[in-house]
Amino acid sequence: MVVASTLLMAVMAIVTPTAIRNAQLARDTRDQSIAMDELANEMERLTSLDENQRNLEMQNLVVSDHLREILHDAEMTAREVSDNDGHRIVLSMQWERIGDPKPISLVGWVDPISSKENQ
Repeated sequence: MVVASTLLMAVMAIVTPTAIRNAQLARDTRDQSIAMDELANEMERLTSLDENQRNLEMQNLVVSDHLREILHDAEMTAREVSDNDGHRIVLSMQWERIGDPKPISLVGWVDPISSKENQ
């Protein structure tokens, strides 16, 4: 009985932290998926607007209350970039996470450079 209980405790000592970490990874993956869906929806909306409307909407981005409940203190930011690669929008989302990782970002081209211009 002593040997069996010792083996059981050893197995539980190994399995328990692994199960906890697995649950954390599943939650983090779900949160990132939700954030990416929100960014994709917002990107689709912004790229369909004309330039004046898009600039106004980019200044007034708001994360939905429902998303704030899932992703605590979620904030979305947008910026426009124009360079040799074309004109694009960069949307980013940051929320309260362990370790304070970098925000998740999504890039959408508004006016990509055509292949003829590159030649």
